[in-house]
Order: sequence, then C-alpha cells, then structure tokens
Amino acid sequence: MPKNNSDFFKTKNSSSVIKDQLLGCYLTPYFQKVLVTGKPLFYVDCFAG
Repeated sequence: MPKNNSDFFKTKNSSSVIKDQLLGCYLTPYFQKVLVTGKPLFYVDCFAG
C-alpha cells in the first residue's frame, strides 16, 4: 500500500529550514561571481523533497 504523502509540503522540517538559510547566504554571491563568465550555470538539489 502506498504511503500517504498528502501533507508532505505543508510545513518544512528543521533541516530544510537550515539548508535554505545556508543556500540563501552562499548562492547569491557565488552566482554573482560565476555568472559574469557567461557560461551556463546549473543548480541541482540532490536532497530536494
């Protein structure tokens, strides 16, 4: 029987909140530096969901 995940995205767990804060602080300056190269940039979140 499949697991009921209907409420999965209603609230964030504490590790997701921390990850979002860290990425928010780190990715903004990182992207500003990397994007000036004109090369494509891909962000893959292997721990999403």
